[in-house]
Amino acid sequence: MPQWDRIKNERISIYFDIILGTVISIFSIFCIIFTSITQGINNFSIFYVLGLGFWIFWLGFSIFLIVIGIKSYYNEKYFELTGEHKKPRRLKAPIVS
Repeated sequence: MPQWDRIKNERISIYFDIILGTVISIFSIFCIIFTSITQGINNFSIFYVLGLGFWIFWLGFSIFLIVIGIKSYYNEKYFELTGEHKKPRRLKAPIVS
């Protein structure tokens, strides 16, 4: 049964990545819009630029989490197609001189 527990834990982590990435991206989009409305796009202060840069970075991080979750889900679903199938290497005798 340890195999099923491992698969269940991997599925939980994949779904956690996707859900967390979605929540973070929605929150960061809201903060970008809120910062732009309250600070005003015409007012380019250093705090506006830093805040906007932080939320854009946070949005990129959340999209990265979503992509990792979807890629992991795809690799789990189609393991036969994406799994690494390595041929065994031919062993050679060492050269002794």
